[in-house]
Amino acid sequence: MFDKFFVMQIVFCIIMGYFFGIFSSGYFIGKLYHVDVKSQGSGNLGTTNVLRVVGLKAGIITLVIDLSKTLIPMLLTRYLLFSQYEPFSNDSQLLVLYTALGAVCGHLFPFYLKFRGGKGIACMGACMLIYDWRLAAIGLVIFLSIIVFTRYMSLASLTASVLFPIFVGITSHGNLHMIIVTFLFTISAFYNHRQNIVRLIHHNENKITVKKKERTE
Repeated sequence: MFDKFFVMQIVFCIIMGYFFGIFSSGYFIGKLYHVDVKSQGSGNLGTTNVLRVVGLKAGIITLVIDLSKTLIPMLLTRYLLFSQYEPFSNDSQLLVLYTALGAVCGHLFPFYLKFRGGKGIACMGACMLIYDWRLAAIGLVIFLSIIVFTRYMSLASLTASVLFPIFVGITSHGNLHMIIVTFLFTISAFYNHRQNIVRLIHHNENKITVKKKERTE
């Protein structure tokens, strides 16, 4: 069991991650393009819906910001705020995972948007990268392969989410706490893609598309 001081550190990391995560890049990028992303497409504020209703450039910017808002607090946790722990020790890795979990929660539930955000896949990808670059590399290859062959963003995201706790379980030598935390990312991904899963089962899931620029006369 952890002492009270470590529990307080966990709580701090979750809160810090949340306040980084609530910056809803899809919402603000949409506003720059005079598009209300919440009311178009799926209504989701993540990269996929921004790609569909705004365009490729807006989608890429959204993705970069969503990755950054998770990467930055995780790096702060690992190398600055809790430098008393060895960067890749179990304690450091746990705090990093909890920071990312907070960022995902912020991304999913931004309080100023009535707790309606994105699905947290970009945030999870950033967490994979900081946790272990090998995990990110494997996940990216699998993710892109599924996108290329099926064009189903949801299927690629769900597959990557399943990989996360499996990889952590293997590399952490069965550290139960780490497995549980990473499994929460998987649960979150499946819950937020529940409608996509139904459509996948019925073979009517939307394939990834990019909004094309309208031609001007």
